[in-house]
Formats: sequence, C-alpha cells, structure tokens
Amino acid sequence: MRMSNNDDGIYRQLQIQLDRYPIGYPATKSGVEIDLLKYFFTPLEAKIALCLTLRSISLTPIRKRLKGKFFIDLSPKELSALLDEMFQKGVIRRSENGGSFRYGIAMLAIGMLNTTSMISPLNS
Repeated sequence: MRMSNNDDGIYRQLQIQLDRYPIGYPATKSGVEIDLLKYFFTPLEAKIALCLTLRSISLTPIRKRLKGKFFIDLSPKELSALLDEMFQKGVIRRSENGGSFRYGIAMLAIGMLNTTSMISPLNS
C-alpha cells in the first residue's frame, strides 16, 4: 500500500491535467501513476508543469501562473534554469521563437520509446 504525503495533491492535480490531453494519463486503484509522476517531477517541477499547457508559452506567463496559483515567485533566471532542466529530462517541450524559448507540457506516454525503437530501421 502506498504512503500518502503532502505533495500527493500536487501530483494528483498534474495527473488530472495530463489525463485531459489526447494521450491521457488515467488514475489507477494502486496509485502507481502518482509514483511515476514523483519519479519524473520534483514537487516544484510538478507545480511548474501545472502552469504549462499543450501550447508553448513564454517565461512571463509561466512566472505569473506560478505566482498566482502557488505563491511562488522565482526570478526569470531561476525559472528558466528549472525549465531547461525539465526539458533536458524530457518532461516538458521547448521551442525557440525569435531568440527566446517557449515551453509546453509534454504528454506522458510510458513505453512509447521502447515501442518505436523495436520497429526502428536500426534494429532491422
């Protein structure tokens, strides 16, 4: 049985948000989906992810959402560094537009990489 803690609510909110997207991320009886989110996101990263959408947005609206939703006021430099780390981990998307980065949530699809690598021409 899973132990609950104070951060589970943030992860549950993120699970619900991810489940609204085309690929989905449904809740389970065992709660394993929360364990996976905890593996991929720190509590702060989960809060940042909750400020993102499928449509890529610039740093300014992300900062405003983070402050408005969670009362977290990070400097542009701090937030940019966290978003870049999240991008490097593969949990969010990043694009460049006019010399500045825009960020969007990545839909979580466990196993997609394994499936695509099995049918890759490199494996033939």
